[in-house]
Amino acid sequence: MLPGSERAVSQAEGKRCRLGGFLRAVQRCQRVNMYRYILPHIIICYFLMPVADVAWSCEESSCAGTITRLRGSVVVLRPGNGEQGMAREGTCICVSDKIVAGQTGRAQLTLNDGAFLELGNSTTVRINQYFFDAQKRTRTVRGRVLTGSVRVVLFEEIDSGSLFYLETEHAALMAARTADFVVDVTADETTVTVLRGSAQIKNALAYVIGSERAGKNTRVVVRRKESPHSPAALSAEERRTLLKKYTTY
Repeated sequence: MLPGSERAVSQAEGKRCRLGGFLRAVQRCQRVNMYRYILPHIIICYFLMPVADVAWSCEESSCAGTITRLRGSVVVLRPGNGEQGMAREGTCICVSDKIVAGQTGRAQLTLNDGAFLELGNSTTVRINQYFFDAQKRTRTVRGRVLTGSVRVVLFEEIDSGSLFYLETEHAALMAARTADFVVDVTADETTVTVLRGSAQIKNALAYVIGSERAGKNTRVVVRRKESPHSPAALSAEERRTLLKKYTTY
């Protein structure tokens, strides 16, 4: 048996060991709980990062315009590096960017030459090519409406050698120098409604012959693998409804 003094020291050391083990266990628990608390937040931030506000800029040569108005959910998808993000007023749109307006989203893209595109709900648009010479007043625009509806307003006087070309799954159109028209795309057909100016419309498939010229207050429907239908007159009520749809934010 240990003498009394040695036994007391041994008991004290045993208590200190047990206390030290207890404190280490508490620290481990605290670390575990901390990780349990922080980890979900890290995961949430990781998945939210791809849809953060778009703050990138375009090179001058590839910038087609900027978002000047929006409402609801509007996302910009940038090819190549895979960036995407929520658009805001002032977001630069580069050539090849996709603008995606959600079910409650609306957006206005103002091009560098002053023309603008108003995207309705559930609409996706891509600018494939853009060039504008401010001195010569010439522009070349090639775009595509993938889904939904878009109003295009070309109100600036522009050189006669300019081109504004827009296509969908079903139709391809070339607009006059000044024009105001709406392109509506569904699964089966594309409808082009001209409110001002004119547009030359044909099927998007090169082997489908025939084209139609739509003038002010007329509408042309194009279906897959069919020549464009003859222009139909737009009633005053239909015109008012369209204008109201694209001027309400």
